[in-house]
Amino acid sequence: MDEQALDEHLEALASEPRRRLLLALVDRPTLGVPEDVILRSDADDEHEELALRHCHVPKLADHGYVEWDRKSGELSRGPAFDSIERVLLSVCALDR
Repeated sequence: MDEQALDEHLEALASEPRRRLLLALVDRPTLGVPEDVILRSDADDEHEELALRHCHVPKLADHGYVEWDRKSGELSRGPAFDSIERVLLSVCALDR
């Protein structure tokens, strides 16, 4: 993996909501936003939904980690998901 790809992966994984979303896609091939994305109990649901739709999901989609159907709100693994999945699973302490 080149430095630019590693930097992109680490930037995507720097945000906890993006890590949660990507981890959810490890277990399931598709998700609904925000219904299937696990929301923190201490978060304002409306604020988190806006952040997911306007910041986190677009960033992941821009890098090809997810594919996003904006009309249905459905997310699926993107063409670059496999590369970030390896990094995600190696750097995140998973309590599964």
